Amino acid sequence: MFDQLPVWVQISVIRDFLYPEFLGSFHRLFAFPNKEIRRQHTHYTWHDEDYRAMMRQLLVNLEPRREEKDVILREEGEEWSEVIFFTKGEQAIGFELNRIKQFVLKVKGANMVGAYGCTFDKRSYFVVKTRMVSEGYSIRKLHWKELLEDFPHITHML
Repeated sequence: MFDQLPVWVQISVIRDFLYPEFLGSFHRLFAFPNKEIRRQHTHYTWHDEDYRAMMRQLLVNLEPRREEKDVILREEGEEWSEVIFFTKGEQAIGFELNRIKQFVLKVKGANMVGAYGCTFDKRSYFVVKTRMVSEGYSIRKLHWKELLEDFPHITHML
């Protein structure tokens, strides 16, 4: 039924009503250069059918995520099973040495974790935890890899 709506209505519903916070927080992440057009600085837009299909596949597979303060999301050596997009909150990234966790990087606001591990089937190199209540979305590894496989000409920049 949604597909029967005019394209501009579909775009408006997705971009302006359902996911404005997510898309605003990660607008740079999903700004892909369009190599098919020879003009310099040309990017895919919502009016490109492939880009719209890719974004729709991504957004449909997002699951809401909320983590309380001081929750360990990944330990060193653990497998990544999802990509997490935090839109609010603060996370800390560090390492463990002699069974003592040291957190050396603190990230506020929009932050994505797990994309490298899910994309290349790598385990976590770091300890990742929340420093305050954090909210956002996650996408399961299976859906993330399907997205990359279905749209390689767009997602090769991720």
